[in-house]
Amino acid sequence: MKILHGPKDTAGLAVSSAKYEAKIGLDSHALLFFKKKMGSNNFDIKSNISFVSDSQETIFSRIKLIKYQFQKIRKEIMKYDIISLTDGETFLGIPYLNLIWDDLKYLKRKGKKIVITYQGCEIRLAPECKKMKINACKNCPIPKKYFYDPRNWNLVKKRKIRRYDELCDLVFYHNPDLRENIPQGYFRPYMKVDYREWIPVSKKKKNKKIVIGHAPKNREIKGTKHVLQAIKNLKERRNDFEFVLLENIPYHEVIHKYKQIDLFIDQLNIGWYGGVAVELMALEKPVIAYIRESDLKNVPVNFANDLPIINANLFDLTAKIEFFLDNPEQIRIQGKISREFVMEYHDPIEIAKWLKQKYESIL
Repeated sequence: MKILHGPKDTAGLAVSSAKYEAKIGLDSHALLFFKKKMGSNNFDIKSNISFVSDSQETIFSRIKLIKYQFQKIRKEIMKYDIISLTDGETFLGIPYLNLIWDDLKYLKRKGKKIVITYQGCEIRLAPECKKMKINACKNCPIPKKYFYDPRNWNLVKKRKIRRYDELCDLVFYHNPDLRENIPQGYFRPYMKVDYREWIPVSKKKKNKKIVIGHAPKNREIKGTKHVLQAIKNLKERRNDFEFVLLENIPYHEVIHKYKQIDLFIDQLNIGWYGGVAVELMALEKPVIAYIRESDLKNVPVNFANDLPIINANLFDLTAKIEFFLDNPEQIRIQGKISREFVMEYHDPIEIAKWLKQKYESIL
């Protein structure tokens, strides 16, 4: 079987899927529309990873893409048996025109199997999220900034869910809250990080200050203002730690800075942890994040029970950080537990083998 992933690489999903599926012998490829500004797909390109455009996504590059979609991609896609979609986008779909031409139905008529992995906001409905006490949608600037883009319209999202439910042969989700909209979906752990390539650095920390880190791509969604306030509160009464804000730094540079961190704060709004948290845990760095406990029913029981993320929110973050400042030996203990969790549940080779079984079930 031949598998094509894309057209976006949000959280490294398309590239990592193609990379590790190929490692277990599958004929797996990724085709991405655009390069990220600072993302991991800007370098280390494999032979089975390709781009439509060397540029980043803009309105003008989107217009140029339409011609390429119908002249080349439509022919290229026919070589594959399974089309695995990411970030709620399709290879042949065109914003505003999907209402009059359904590219997924076209692929189904051609005998293709369609797989979708939902990653978050492409089907997360803001009105529902805002009912929660803590949620990212309340602070998200994207819908207002890109109000003209149908990908941000709730009615379009609802239609997308119904359409994909009808036409997709397999449905996966990364964030467990998404299962409320797709009860037939399978939880899929992040598979971007191979712990064999992320080796913890042994550091002698005697009499050295603890380093706390935070790496927001979007301050509003990550709850950065609350992180900064907690750090300010702690700085007013103690001086035994340092804080580093990793922001607007190219990916290949920031991964080296991770090694300087002892304790990492991921996010305080979303309710789950992100791919960057897996990277830090692989390096034996404890991670603090807001985990919505009501969503844990949507992941396997063992996964939920073993989850080592230190659950915190904007109300108790200061206390959670201070516990580790007062008990630095717990950083080392929690770090080892975190890496073991990554080895057990985020091994990309094992996830690729599991995906292979799922693919075979639909052929």
